[in-house]
Amino acid sequence: MADHVRRAVSVVVCALVLLVAPQVAHAAFSGRAAPAMSVGTATLTAPADVNGSAQCTSGFLSKGARFTVNGFTDAGLEDTQYTYTLFRGTTQVDTETTGSRSATLVAPNVFNLGATLTFRVVVEPRLSNWTGPTWSRTFTC
Repeated sequence: MADHVRRAVSVVVCALVLLVAPQVAHAAFSGRAAPAMSVGTATLTAPADVNGSAQCTSGFLSKGARFTVNGFTDAGLEDTQYTYTLFRGTTQVDTETTGSRSATLVAPNVFNLGATLTFRVVVEPRLSNWTGPTWSRTFTC
């Protein structure tokens, strides 16, 4: 009989511990204070008002291009890098990553019998592993 009593008492004690322990650990904030630090989000923006020029280059049975970005408006963040990429059709022919808002990209001349070639320039802002919206323009030679 004593064994049953001891087990019953153990069950009651365990139940009381489970009911009382959360009440002891309960905490509450009693006052209000202004935050010591403000937290917000940052965004990378697409380059705007890009000032640049395209130049078609040609040789004997060949065509190429040069695109120079002279500057643009960007409300981006400090330490933003920009990746400038030039495509001939869908093939990447030149790329440069720099913190500068200017770059010159060159597509070397390739064999061409007078066909029109399409080029596309893309400027993409980057900050560490993040990328922002791009600016792009297409031109033909």
